[in-house]
Amino acid sequence: MKCPYCNGSGTCEATFGARLRAARNDARMTQEAVAPQLGISRAQLANLEANRSEPSLKVLRSAMEVFSHSADWFLGNDNS
Repeated sequence: MKCPYCNGSGTCEATFGARLRAARNDARMTQEAVAPQLGISRAQLANLEANRSEPSLKVLRSAMEVFSHSADWFLGNDNS
């Protein structure tokens, strides 16, 4: 099975941003739809997904609720 975070490049990018983007894409949601659910702006979400910023604990908790993934999954400690 191909790693969903490296897009076939062979370099796994199991960062919070990559996993957040993957969860959002799997849910077929836009940044505009997800940002309010996380309590942030679309620009802040774009920065998180591009790994230009780190999530607050509040954003991490919101992402866990919205996408039904654990903190370990979002932080790259669990691939399931």
